[in-house]
Amino acid sequence: MAKPRAYRIALEPEEKSRLEDIVRDATSSKTVITRCRILLAADESQSEVCLARTEISEMAGASLSTVTTTLKAYLQIGLDGVLSLKRSEKSDTSRLKATEPVKQLIFEITNAPPPTGCRCWSARLISKELMNSYGVGLSRSSVSRILKAPLK
Repeated sequence: MAKPRAYRIALEPEEKSRLEDIVRDATSSKTVITRCRILLAADESQSEVCLARTEISEMAGASLSTVTTTLKAYLQIGLDGVLSLKRSEKSDTSRLKATEPVKQLIFEITNAPPPTGCRCWSARLISKELMNSYGVGLSRSSVSRILKAPLK
């Protein structure tokens, strides 16, 4: 006897078209596209065929745990929750020190005259100035990356 399905997904027509649009959009992230493919493969609203999690994982190109997590999340928090990428507060990208105010400080420093004995600002000097005057610890490579980035 087969184990009953733990997560039954029945997408609304609007949800289905939204997911299909996201999959076709070249600018969507790979993670979001994978989640969309999982939900589309698991959809039971249009047909009587119920795919197993292994079949869904093969169709979507994801692991079984990703399939289970995505289906569970859809039932608990809905489509918008599944499609939003949430970063852990402990991740490197969420703890970036180079916020917009810090970037402004860097540009203010570069517009000021360089320290005595120096002809121009270097990334290392800017990094030291940020720490000494503003208490912002930023590596010289981060300063260099900010200075190289195009202005918005």
